[in-house]
Amino acid sequence: YVVHNGVDTDVFTPGNHNGTRANGTRRLLFVGRISPEKGLHVLLEAFESVVNRWPDAQLTIVGPEHVPPLEFIVNLSSEPGVSDLARYYGGSYLSQLREMLSPQAAERVSFLEPLPHAQLPELYRSADVLVNPSFVETFGMTLVEAMACKVPVVASRIGGMTEVVENGKQATFVEPGKPTDLAAAILHLLGDERLRHQMGTAGRERAVSLFSWDEVSQQMLEVYRKVMLDGELTEPENLAPH
Repeated sequence: YVVHNGVDTDVFTPGNHNGTRANGTRRLLFVGRISPEKGLHVLLEAFESVVNRWPDAQLTIVGPEHVPPLEFIVNLSSEPGVSDLARYYGGSYLSQLREMLSPQAAERVSFLEPLPHAQLPELYRSADVLVNPSFVETFGMTLVEAMACKVPVVASRIGGMTEVVENGKQATFVEPGKPTDLAAAILHLLGDERLRHQMGTAGRERAVSLFSWDEVSQQMLEVYRKVMLDGELTEPENLAPH
């Protein structure tokens, strides 16, 4: 039985703006650790194309630089492209990200320190699109938080994120490590206000129906009920004690 993480849909709520702001600024958001497996180098390369099309676009990256040891992810994961991330372990990944930006893009990218959880809803509300370009992701909590705030998503087609959102409904999936494809997906959403609104609305509905704490609590209670009353949960044969 799978019971997903939840989000407080009474706290993570939609903002007042629908579509692009009056001044035309397009805002992209990434929330999470600054680490190679999160694919931020792919996002920054894609953002160069975004800025060429939308010079006023802004990218906000929020999170700490926290790179796990090489043997924790890069040397263990079988996900495509993960082993190639070893080349970013020669120094500060954040410094490498800053150095790869062109002067034009550097003016449009903001790296913010981690924010208190209470400030995150407003951060999501300020965004037009949430981007998660990870190579490895077990769940994708930021996708759920973005959906609850009615923000459409562009994400890698990997791991738990394929269960959190549905391609073409609340999100657009791209293959990890493909900056050209990532840029195309972002540009498509930024250029289609109606699509962003549709995906945002669908995301809010999905967040409330599947990931609200009321729903998650009911799912957990149902698992306990099956254990106590039905006995439907049995220990897998290969794990049974001998």
